[in-house]
Amino acid sequence: MNTGLEIPSHITSAIADCYARTYSWGKFEEAFAEILTEHLDSEQIDLLIDLYRNRGLPPTRIKTFKATIARVDAITSSVAIHIFANSHGCVQQDAQLITDWLRSNNYPANEGMRDE
Repeated sequence: MNTGLEIPSHITSAIADCYARTYSWGKFEEAFAEILTEHLDSEQIDLLIDLYRNRGLPPTRIKTFKATIARVDAITSSVAIHIFANSHGCVQQDAQLITDWLRSNNYPANEGMRDE
Protein backbone atom coordinates (compact mmCIF):
# COMPACT_ATOMS: atom_id res chain seq x y z
CA MET A 1 0.00 0.00 0.00
CA ASN A 2 2.85 2.39 0.81
CA THR A 3 4.39 1.86 -2.61
CA GLY A 4 1.16 2.37 -4.53
CA LEU A 5 1.22 -1.21 -5.82
CA GLU A 6 -2.06 -3.05 -6.06
CA ILE A 7 -2.06 -6.76 -5.37
CA PRO A 8 -3.79 -8.64 -8.19
CA SER A 9 -7.23 -10.07 -7.55
CA HIS A 10 -6.09 -13.69 -7.93
CA ILE A 11 -3.75 -13.19 -4.95
CA THR A 12 -6.32 -11.37 -2.82
CA SER A 13 -8.80 -14.14 -3.68
CA ALA A 14 -6.32 -16.81 -2.60
CA ILE A 15 -5.75 -14.93 0.65
CA ALA A 16 -9.49 -14.59 1.29
CA ASP A 17 -10.02 -18.28 0.49
CA CYS A 18 -7.38 -19.27 3.04
CA TYR A 19 -9.08 -17.27 5.77
CA ALA A 20 -12.53 -18.59 4.81
CA ARG A 21 -11.29 -22.21 4.99
CA THR A 22 -9.03 -21.84 8.02
CA TYR A 23 -11.49 -19.95 10.19
CA SER A 24 -14.80 -21.36 8.99
CA TRP A 25 -17.51 -21.63 11.61
CA GLY A 26 -17.85 -25.38 11.08
CA LYS A 27 -14.29 -25.98 12.27
CA PHE A 28 -14.88 -24.21 15.58
CA GLU A 29 -18.60 -24.48 16.30
CA GLU A 30 -18.37 -27.48 18.63
CA ALA A 31 -15.38 -26.11 20.54
CA PHE A 32 -17.04 -22.70 20.94
CA ALA A 33 -20.13 -24.37 22.37
CA GLU A 34 -17.92 -26.25 24.85
CA ILE A 35 -16.13 -23.04 25.82
CA LEU A 36 -19.45 -21.33 26.47
CA THR A 37 -20.62 -24.19 28.68
CA GLU A 38 -17.34 -24.02 30.62
CA HIS A 39 -17.85 -20.34 31.40
CA LEU A 40 -21.64 -19.92 31.55
CA ASP A 41 -24.45 -21.73 33.29
CA SER A 42 -27.66 -22.75 31.51
CA GLU A 43 -29.53 -19.62 32.67
CA GLN A 44 -26.84 -17.38 31.17
CA ILE A 45 -26.83 -19.32 27.91
CA ASP A 46 -30.64 -19.10 27.71
CA LEU A 47 -30.39 -15.36 28.31
CA LEU A 48 -27.93 -14.96 25.43
CA ILE A 49 -30.17 -17.01 23.14
CA ASP A 50 -33.15 -14.83 24.06
CA LEU A 51 -31.14 -11.66 23.39
CA TYR A 52 -29.96 -13.04 20.05
CA ARG A 53 -33.56 -13.83 19.11
CA ASN A 54 -34.45 -10.23 20.04
CA ARG A 55 -36.68 -11.24 22.93
CA GLY A 56 -35.39 -8.48 25.16
CA LEU A 57 -34.22 -8.55 28.74
CA PRO A 58 -36.77 -8.48 31.55
CA PRO A 59 -35.72 -6.56 34.68
CA THR A 60 -35.60 -9.80 36.67
CA ARG A 61 -32.71 -11.02 34.49
CA ILE A 62 -30.49 -7.93 34.74
CA LYS A 63 -28.34 -9.53 37.46
CA THR A 64 -27.84 -12.62 35.25
CA PHE A 65 -27.01 -10.36 32.30
CA LYS A 66 -24.33 -8.52 34.30
CA ALA A 67 -22.83 -11.83 35.46
CA THR A 68 -22.80 -13.04 31.85
CA ILE A 69 -21.10 -9.90 30.55
CA ALA A 70 -18.51 -10.16 33.32
CA ARG A 71 -17.32 -13.43 31.77
CA VAL A 72 -16.74 -12.05 28.28
CA ASP A 73 -12.98 -11.54 28.73
CA ALA A 74 -12.45 -15.11 29.90
CA ILE A 75 -14.56 -16.48 27.05
CA THR A 76 -12.75 -14.35 24.48
CA SER A 77 -9.39 -15.47 25.82
CA SER A 78 -10.39 -19.15 25.70
CA VAL A 79 -11.68 -18.80 22.14
CA ALA A 80 -8.49 -17.06 20.98
CA ILE A 81 -6.30 -19.73 22.58
CA HIS A 82 -8.37 -22.46 20.94
CA ILE A 83 -8.22 -20.85 17.49
CA PHE A 84 -4.46 -20.31 17.75
CA ALA A 85 -3.85 -23.87 18.90
CA ASN A 86 -6.13 -25.47 16.32
CA SER A 87 -5.51 -23.61 13.07
CA HIS A 88 -2.48 -23.24 10.88
CA GLY A 89 -3.18 -19.59 10.07
CA CYS A 90 -2.69 -17.87 6.74
CA VAL A 91 0.01 -15.29 7.32
CA GLN A 92 2.94 -17.33 5.99
CA GLN A 93 0.99 -18.33 2.86
CA ASP A 94 -0.12 -14.73 2.30
CA ALA A 95 3.40 -13.39 2.66
CA GLN A 96 4.77 -16.03 0.30
CA LEU A 97 2.13 -15.27 -2.36
CA ILE A 98 2.86 -11.55 -2.19
CA THR A 99 6.65 -12.03 -2.11
CA ASP A 100 6.55 -14.38 -5.11
CA TRP A 101 4.37 -11.92 -7.04
CA LEU A 102 6.70 -9.03 -6.27
CA ARG A 103 9.74 -11.02 -7.34
CA SER A 104 8.10 -12.32 -10.52
CA ASN A 105 7.35 -8.73 -11.52
CA ASN A 106 10.90 -7.58 -10.73
CA TYR A 107 9.88 -5.19 -8.00
CA PRO A 108 12.86 -4.27 -5.84
CA ALA A 109 12.96 -6.14 -2.58
CA ASN A 110 12.17 -4.10 0.46
CA GLU A 111 14.99 -4.10 3.01
CA GLY A 112 12.58 -5.41 5.63
CA MET A 113 11.29 -8.23 3.42
CA ARG A 114 12.87 -11.62 3.92
CA ASP A 115 11.99 -15.27 3.47
CA GLU A 116 11.31 -17.23 6.61
